[in-house]
Amino acid sequence: MDPRFTTNELRHMHIDELQAELEVALETKSASEWLNLLDAAGVPCGPINTVRELVADEQIAARKMIVETVDKVAGPLKIAGNPIKVSGVPDPVSVPAPPQLDEHRTEILTMLKTIRDAKR
Repeated sequence: MDPRFTTNELRHMHIDELQAELEVALETKSASEWLNLLDAAGVPCGPINTVRELVADEQIAARKMIVETVDKVAGPLKIAGNPIKVSGVPDPVSVPAPPQLDEHRTEILTMLKTIRDAKR
């Protein structure tokens, strides 16, 4: 073991050298190979995905973290699903499209006026 990297303090003192050595070492295997090795060694790890990989991930689909909707102007869209999951409460089958610019202006202003008037 390299004595420059045996403690956290020493690793910080030699951060540039450590980064250079890690980059050389990491280039010797693919990301999936490193993930398998680290996982087998009990090191918590996971991939850093591209957007394309993220959207195609089966766990993302199973948890409905990306859902589809239809925008009035843009057409079909994939958007973020609800990140809050509650046992026994299913995710909705469909989600409403995002509002258009100024679409709910009248309703919002009416609601704000009602709130303001109630405080008087």
